[in-house]
Amino acid sequence: MSIPVLDHATGESTTSATLDVPKRLKFCVNNQWRETSSGRYMPVYNPSIGKVMAETPCCTAREVEEAVEAAKTAFPAWSSKPVGARVQVLFRYKSILDEHLGELATLLATEMGKSLDEARGDVLKAIEVVELACAVPVTMQGRSLMQVSAGHDTVSYREPMGVFAGIAPFNFPAMIPFGWMIPLAIATGNTFVLKAASMVPQTGMRMLELLVEAGPGLRQAWLDSGLWDESVVIRQAAAESEAPDDIQVEFRRELVLGQDQRGN
Repeated sequence: MSIPVLDHATGESTTSATLDVPKRLKFCVNNQWRETSSGRYMPVYNPSIGKVMAETPCCTAREVEEAVEAAKTAFPAWSSKPVGARVQVLFRYKSILDEHLGELATLLATEMGKSLDEARGDVLKAIEVVELACAVPVTMQGRSLMQVSAGHDTVSYREPMGVFAGIAPFNFPAMIPFGWMIPLAIATGNTFVLKAASMVPQTGMRMLELLVEAGPGLRQAWLDSGLWDESVVIRQAAAESEAPDDIQVEFRRELVLGQDQRGN
């Protein structure tokens, strides 16, 4: 099953019969919400009524590169902050997510099609990992052993690695990107570039806004995320992984499934 793409550069829409003034979404780089220059968008449906509720951008390769570059630029300052300062952002984030649980569950249920109870559980699972990430000052500690052999001691450290990129699936819009991926990555001093699922991007967008709210004063230093056409991100991630600058890529979907959905 192929996913329709709205090409506004040509003034044509393959889903015009279902469009009812859908919200035009943006992508975020260095905490700046931007319009894509591609002119191409993918429809985001409300599955309960089968109508388009938003349009998510299909960004260009250059726009993906800008997000990666911003994350690489932010890494030195963010990774050098004391771990206690980093987790204070997550303590605040956990509290903010608790306050917005109902809002997030309703948004997730609307764009994903889950029942409200299931959507609430999705968000709660993300909050659980944010809480876990607050313990990084303990869990990130290394090990040491004196006199491991005559005259030799050993010491191990756990250090930030750099930029991580997460390509999230559609079935858990909150739990996987904002639970399994982002909290532990940034708590341990890394920076992160998120590619949210094109079919359900608005939950991630709102959770990103709340994360920025949790870290005023730090926001320009470390937070980068985006919503992109998956094929562009996969190609860019592959190119970056072969470059001298290291980037860690985390996939949470089968690429073959993604290709089948697009008819490629």
